[in-house]
Amino acid sequence: SRLASRLGNARITLFLLVLQAASLLGAWLGSEKAALVFIVLAGLACSAIYPSLLALTSLMFKTVEGSALGILSTLAGLGSIGICWLNGLVSQRTNVAFGFCVLVGASCMAFALFALNYRRVHDEETAITGGARTGTN
Repeated sequence: SRLASRLGNARITLFLLVLQAASLLGAWLGSEKAALVFIVLAGLACSAIYPSLLALTSLMFKTVEGSALGILSTLAGLGSIGICWLNGLVSQRTNVAFGFCVLVGASCMAFALFALNYRRVHDEETAITGGARTGTN
């Protein structure tokens, strides 16, 4: 929470999305020994993205906080089911190595989507918190 109060949830989320996409790409393209390290990093990033998005959502949608968090949770569940299903389908039709590209692609798309909206989200978060943090710009 101290890190979030200093840097902001939008910046942390962007960093985590970059870490996850880069880690999955490294696991996919790297050697077998390096893949283990990259998978661990991707798992750590993945486990921190959802709480970071929850914090950001609760900040940005105060008037409809319950609904916003419910929608985010529902879509997170549906997305994780869909990505696992698609990964299995692609792996079954081709091979496991190529099926892994579904995870890499989904991560890269999540990063790209958030990066395209980052400035707006960051500015809105800064306006809500009053810009009291150090190092937000």
